[in-house]
Parts: sequence; structure tokens; C-alpha cells
Amino acid sequence: MHVESTSRTKAPPRLAGDIALSPDGIRRTLTGGARGLQADAAWPAIGSHMSWRAGGRFKATVVENALPDRIVMEVATPAGRSRMTHTFVAAPDGMTHITTSLDVEPEGVMRAIAPAWRFVLERIVEREARMAAKIADEAVDRGSSSWRPDA
Repeated sequence: MHVESTSRTKAPPRLAGDIALSPDGIRRTLTGGARGLQADAAWPAIGSHMSWRAGGRFKATVVENALPDRIVMEVATPAGRSRMTHTFVAAPDGMTHITTSLDVEPEGVMRAIAPAWRFVLERIVEREARMAAKIADEAVDRGSSSWRPDA
């Protein structure tokens, strides 16, 4: 099952990616929060991991890193495995398009309720893309050219 959402931010692609992928940015962006979030020191290098709890245990592994343009993660979730892709594309009007796409392989009971689950996932991905753009806009409004979660 594939779901995708795009939001726009004033932040340039590199800053938008830094914010969206930082542990604090992820904590602020994820629906339901991200309790117990832990990231490898090398995050988001290929092969690095991040884990958190949000209604269950999640573990993301970076499988492709072409930042500042794109990053791909394999994510183990309570509902099954998923592949999450974030892209950060500069638009001609100076904005950046942040696109989050999620390809999910539902397991167990989630397979049986896939149509309803898709509806839920669409809302989650839409909210998370919107929140990533909002956090990036806040950094630009503060005059930040780099990501500092407490700035």
C-alpha cells in the first residue's frame, strides 16, 4: 500500500532535511510523539538506526542517503514493514517541497483491515509532512541557517 503527502516550506532543501531528520525534528513531527527516541551517533548515515515508541515499537534503518535531496528508510512497525522516503525539492518560487511517501507491507490483522488502515496512514503522513514544513518555517522565521532544536 502506498501513501504520500507533500508540503511546502520556506526553508531551503538542506535545512528542511536537517530539521525533518534530526531526532528533535522527528520527535516533534511524529503523530503521537516519539517516546524513548534513540538514534545512532551516525544518524542519518546509511545503515544507521533510530528507534522510538508511539503506540508500539518502531525501528528505522537508513538504506539510501542522497541528502539534501532524498533519504530512504526501512521501518519495522507494529503493523508490519514499511519503506519511508523523504524528498526535499527546491521549487522555482524559492519554496521547498517536502514529500513523505510510505510503502507499507501490512502484516497479520492489518492486512484484513487494509482499506481502513490506508485512510489512517494517509492522515498520519499528511500531518507529518505538514509538521515538518511548519518546523522548518519556524527555523527560517528565527533567521536560522542551520538546525538547532532549542534556538
